[in-house]
Amino acid sequence: MSPKIKAALALAGAVAFVALSVMAYASPALPGDVALTHLAQGWRPSALDGVLRSVSLIGYGPVALAITLLVAGGLYVVGRRWDAVFAAATLLADAAGVVVKMVIARPRPETALVQDYDKLLPFSFPSGHATHAFAFYGFLFFVVAALPGSIAWRRGAQVALVLLIALTGLSRVYLGAHWPSDVAGGFLLGALALGGLLALRQRIAGSRVS
Repeated sequence: MSPKIKAALALAGAVAFVALSVMAYASPALPGDVALTHLAQGWRPSALDGVLRSVSLIGYGPVALAITLLVAGGLYVVGRRWDAVFAAATLLADAAGVVVKMVIARPRPETALVQDYDKLLPFSFPSGHATHAFAFYGFLFFVVAALPGSIAWRRGAQVALVLLIALTGLSRVYLGAHWPSDVAGGFLLGALALGGLLALRQRIAGSRVS
């Protein structure tokens, strides 16, 4: 992908995130939020419920922090030191999400509109789970591509990472903790952070990151 295309995508993502942030600031729920939430919560087989609660659990602050640092430590031990640094640096996306969340101060979905769920913090935009998932698991998607092993193993791991990102976003709506627009905002912020980290990683380490 050419630098011009990358720059255009980054600009488009930034504009989209700012526009969505302004709309979230102005309205507690955007058109389609309630309908999509009811759709996500309308089908509740026990197996899906357990999966989504588990996926949501690993995205909570202390658990996500521990997993991130463990993965970064593992990458450092096996000699992929730049990857370890940038894996840990994805936590900057989490910090940025907290700042934006405090500025926008959008309330969580009302329990009268969605299923009641234990909401740890009062504000909802952007979804911290979605931000973290896109930045961290998205970074691991690119790391896996450079790891030794069969192509089938690497592709399988990448598919699992993409699925984990998607399920994280779904889980937050399914459990009533966020509106779909909160998740969209989290994915956009995570994507912007990921793009910046990947660009810096390539610039510092070149095509051979170790």
